Amino acid sequence: MLFNSGVHFNLKLLKDQSDLLKQFANEFWREHFYDLPFHLAAFISKELKSPEDVLNDLGSNIGNDFSIQLDRPELLELPLKEFLQKDITKNAEIIEKIKDIWLESTVEIRDLFDKEVVRKR
Repeated sequence: MLFNSGVHFNLKLLKDQSDLLKQFANEFWREHFYDLPFHLAAFISKELKSPEDVLNDLGSNIGNDFSIQLDRPELLELPLKEFLQKDITKNAEIIEKIKDIWLESTVEIRDLFDKEVVRKR
């Protein structure tokens, strides 16, 4: 006896979606991160490392509903590239200024450290 379940007869049920998730993560990574400016790509690489690391961090939370409170929810309304440009670029510029000041003041900073080491002896 045949019956119509509404399911295509060639449909395969996936018990393990890990390969599908890896493929999705890799495609998302390529689509959104490969063509970023160097400083943004370096930030993503440092913080997220790889698509596999992101999947590992998400772990069993994939597919679960959860709610979080954000300090700046308006940032979620931006496209990803615009968010990265707006938020991270600003911080990268500040960091570069700090690095420049540090490098310009290396001798003075070293002297301060040396004086403090001598004082503590």
